[in-house]
Amino acid sequence: MSTYAHFAEEFLLPLLAAVCAGAILALFFGGLKWSYKKHLVVTLPLMLVCFVLSWLVVEKRAPERRMIVAGTIVDQSSNNPIGQAVVSLSDGSVRYVSEDNGNFILDLTGKIKESEKVRVRVTKAGYLSFDKTVGVPTEGFVIPLQHL
Repeated sequence: MSTYAHFAEEFLLPLLAAVCAGAILALFFGGLKWSYKKHLVVTLPLMLVCFVLSWLVVEKRAPERRMIVAGTIVDQSSNNPIGQAVVSLSDGSVRYVSEDNGNFILDLTGKIKESEKVRVRVTKAGYLSFDKTVGVPTEGFVIPLQHL
């Protein structure tokens, strides 16, 4: 998330909510008959309370890191990409068919924790199966398949 987006989410949105809520509450309860000083004395504390409450409501969380295994499947002898190969976890819970350019991505976000290892299996007709354990996240993983 960019610095500006973070600033807007963490500060500007709660401030806008506080200003609106404080103004509405002061006008609703005091109307226009209050003096300028009384509006300030009542509205500013209300706005401060609304700001704190809305700031607390904004969820304080770090963006979830994507847990992926991504890369390319290639022919071991020619280094040409292999499309339509089945890439899966050994337990079968996640499966992907590689694109025509050999690229694949297994998105394991929310399914495993960072630094865990998974066993990746790749199959394609005419090639020996590939089976290897890798750490997550892994990007740029080149999987060479050998002809039968």
